[in-house]
Amino acid sequence: MHRATFSRSLAEHIIEKHVPDYELRIANFVRGERLSPGESSRALYGIVSTDKDLVLRVPMTKELAEVYSDEKSRHIEEIFLNFKENYNEC
Repeated sequence: MHRATFSRSLAEHIIEKHVPDYELRIANFVRGERLSPGESSRALYGIVSTDKDLVLRVPMTKELAEVYSDEKSRHIEEIFLNFKENYNEC
């Protein structure tokens, strides 16, 4: 997996214009445990708004997740992806 996005149109644009050999896969995500600073995830990393409890983005690495996190407003949680079998299911 190269990138996770909440925007299907963005993913389709990236594939069409930049990496036509990539495949778009649709997934649902399940939130796991909240992680302490420096703690590793068993899966991906979710940047979560502490006030609104919304997942804002899903970086691929711990280092990038720590760049996006902020102890006052955004924390890190584990994110598990469940891929759909067929692109047209959504």
